[in-house]
Parts: sequence; structure tokens; C-alpha cells
Amino acid sequence: MELLEEIIQKGFKTLGLMEVISPVTAIKAIEMKHKLFNGGTGGYTLYGLERDQGA
Repeated sequence: MELLEEIIQKGFKTLGLMEVISPVTAIKAIEMKHKLFNGGTGGYTLYGLERDQGA
């Protein structure tokens, strides 16, 4: 578990350094999010959901 978390954190840091993300990568991310949440976020981002619950 720790190894996976380390990989995810390094990937997140690397993503922050990138100025451009290809449309293909963006579409794959959208598809993965849809699969993970079964389309059940109602169009909200995770940030929006967390913020809405805190209000």
C-alpha cells in the first residue's frame, strides 16, 4: 500500500509540473472518473462535492 501511495504522490507532483495535458489523457481521466463513481457525482468535481458537504 505504501508503495502505491508513493507512486501516486510522485505522479501528482509530476502532473503539477506539466503545462499541457493532451486531449487523449484528459478524456481517459474523464472516463476513469466516470467508471470509479459510476457517473454518480452529478457533474460535480470531488472538490465541489467536498465543499458542498462542508457547507
